[in-house]
Formats: sequence, C-alpha cells, structure tokens
Amino acid sequence: AAATRVPGKEITDLQMSIARKCPVTAWPYGMPTVLNPYVVILGMSPGVSPAKGDSDYISRPSYELPTAGKAHPRWNYKDSRGYWDKVRSLCSTLNRTIDPRIDKDQTSALSGHMNLSTEASGQAADVVTRDEMATWVTTVISTQLRPRYVIGLGLTAALKKPEIQKAMSALGRNSVDFSKPTRITPFKGYAEKNLYFREWDFERPDGEILTFVSWPQHPSRAPFSNRQIWDQCVAEYCERVSGSISSEAMIN
Repeated sequence: AAATRVPGKEITDLQMSIARKCPVTAWPYGMPTVLNPYVVILGMSPGVSPAKGDSDYISRPSYELPTAGKAHPRWNYKDSRGYWDKVRSLCSTLNRTIDPRIDKDQTSALSGHMNLSTEASGQAADVVTRDEMATWVTTVISTQLRPRYVIGLGLTAALKKPEIQKAMSALGRNSVDFSKPTRITPFKGYAEKNLYFREWDFERPDGEILTFVSWPQHPSRAPFSNRQIWDQCVAEYCERVSGSISSEAMIN
C-alpha cells in the first residue's frame, strides 16, 4: 500500500539509485523485481528454457528497472519448462503465509528474482560468474531491495565454491559459515531421497534479519519436475514459517 502511494518522481529517484552501480546498462537481463520485495528468488542464471518465439533470449537486452506498487513487467514470463510458474507459486504462497489478507496481484508486487549471472546455462555448475556482477547482485539485495527472505534455487553445489561464498557474504554484515547452516530441516514430502532446507540468518545493514534459504532442489530437477511434489515442498516450508510467526506473536 505504501509503495502505491510513492510519487512518480520519488520512484524514478529510487530506480536511478538502485541501478547506479549496475555492471550493465540499466538493469540486467533475467532479473525482474520490485523495489521493495518481501521475497527474492536467487538463481545462478536465467536458464535455457525460453518462451516460444522469445527473441530477447538470444539478444539478452536490459530489463526494465524495478517497479513500485505493482509487479515487474517481466514477472509473468511463461517459460517452456514451467520454472516461472513454480517461482510465482512459491513467492505468492510465502507472501500470503505472512499476510493472508493480500491478493495475488499484491503478492507479485512484493516479489523479485535475481541471478548471480546473466549467461545462459541449464546446469548451475557450468555457470561462469563474474565477481563484479555476483557481488553487485547480493549487495543490491541486502542494501536496497532488503527482502526478509532470499530463496536460493540450484545453489547447493555452488555454495561450496569460494568465489560464490564471497559474493553471498554480501547478503549481510555478519559473517556466516556456508558449511554450517543456522538450521537444517528435512523435506518430508519425498521419501525416496534425503532433501533438506538449509537456512542462514544474515543481519542486513539496516539491522533487520534476512534469511537465506537454500532450497532442497531446483524446480526443473527431479523430484520437483513433478508439480505435486513441488507444491508439497512449498506448503511444507510455509507451514514452518507460519509456525515461527505464531511462536513470535505468543512471545511478544
């Protein structure tokens, strides 16, 4: 509601401020976000499943700058593997877990997606990251977007690399050990393989908490290629978040 009341000139100033040190002109390809997301999805790259007829996938032009009070114009992208449908479902469900009163459009206006790289790759392990871009992304998330949750998709193996750990450390001003999550919780909805939610709590520069969640598996990989299992995973995590909110309310 506050974002919808921000005057146009102020929004422009905020957009210019957030893009000032961007390594590319305007805003990076494949990174649609609002200025004030509650949830940010963080991936390695935009992937290799473009929508049919998407010429931008080849040329990779700059995206529109982050929006305020409404979803980013690229948020409703429909890729060929259903990745974005799953991302939107995750963000929407988590935002509505925090506040059930908001509607679908409002959840989209509180969501964003960033990547550590703009290159095309179907394998996170094959993505070549540039320190300048990766660190800029995590710094912008921490200092300007300031979400409560950052959900890493396909980053489990990457988090073992020193260069990725270095970039990810910019999510907060406290140091964390990426080999020792703050919390490890099993995903119970899939018994054939041990999958876990791994979480680290960062202190943002403004003093608030940012929780980074390494998701059990990438949405396009088994078992999450099965939409039912993906939805179960989202529901399971959001149930935990809901329980934490209830506990905090009782304490306060």
